[in-house]
Amino acid sequence: MKNTARKGFLFLVIALIAVSGVFAQRVGDTVTVSGQQFRVQEYRDGRMVLQLVPSLDGVWVAEGGWTITINGNTAVFTQLGTASGRTQDAINKGYMGVGVQAFRNFRSTGNLTWSGQMLNISYNSNSPNVAIGTAWANTTITMNSDGQSFRDDPAGRTWTRRQ
Repeated sequence: MKNTARKGFLFLVIALIAVSGVFAQRVGDTVTVSGQQFRVQEYRDGRMVLQLVPSLDGVWVAEGGWTITINGNTAVFTQLGTASGRTQDAINKGYMGVGVQAFRNFRSTGNLTWSGQMLNISYNSNSPNVAIGTAWANTTITMNSDGQSFRDDPAGRTWTRRQ
């Protein structure tokens, strides 16, 4: 009987430790499960309800074959697509190329939105097809709920995740 009581007490202590570890996460906290990040949405019936935290990390392709690789808060061109006019002039002058930053300073602003900056080609309005440099412009990224594509605004390009 004494041994059974000791086992029951030990089970109760282990259960309390396990429960306290689970409830140490507060609503809004981020947890990692099997390498994926989730946000604690709520507790329901003693269980955590998690929502996948979408990530921009990966390889993305836009129309014309433009390809970027995002890692953290930065994206670089990994393949240049079809270009003409001032974009082609910027490539010829070395303002744009493989390995050059395309986006920077990504910061999550919501569940599926980020703000940041995108590389823009500077030009003189009298010669719109002649690149005179580059500048950073503010952009907003909005990801589709399936996490497989996003749109950058104000440019209006859609980028699709490469599998």
